[in-house]
Amino acid sequence: MTAMIYLSLVAASLLAANAFAAPTTTDSHRVCFTVGGTSDDQPRVAAQLESLGSGLDIVLKGVQSPAYPGTPAKLSAGVQNSHGFVNRNLTFSPNMEHEGLPSGSYGASTSDPGIIYGKVLPVTVNEHGSDGLWQVSSTGQLTHARYSDAFENFFACDKLLDQEGPYLMYGMAEENGQAPAGCSYTSVYFH
Repeated sequence: MTAMIYLSLVAASLLAANAFAAPTTTDSHRVCFTVGGTSDDQPRVAAQLESLGSGLDIVLKGVQSPAYPGTPAKLSAGVQNSHGFVNRNLTFSPNMEHEGLPSGSYGASTSDPGIIYGKVLPVTVNEHGSDGLWQVSSTGQLTHARYSDAFENFFACDKLLDQEGPYLMYGMAEENGQAPAGCSYTSVYFH
């Protein structure tokens, strides 16, 4: 009986944390992520779209610039999934002057890293839309419905290809639970 009450309380708190109705009608919001760990006292960087070159992926790079606080972002109203969580589209509206990308709406997606310990992939952004699996808590913390394993998480990684980061990545921790080489666990926020 006690276990059932505890599970009910856990489920209720998860639903309440995910019920945050994020603003959807303005581009004045930004995404940021922590560098060096997940605690609130870690430095945060703003997510800015960056093209890796002609025909290559557009990714989210962390920047610290008072002149341009990251690429404007929006969350859709969302759809409640079978577990009671609201899945949303996360889109960005780049500025040609700062990102060098044509105006438009670019959706964020993650790729499944498979069951390969230490494998991380960039969070990609494209004009074809978001994967619609983003979730936001009452504190503005973003998670992704793709989390299917305790080892899957977001990471801030120092490099992507030969480019200096930090870059927002998604993937699997090492088998011992440590972040992959060159990466640290990160918390991602919509504000």
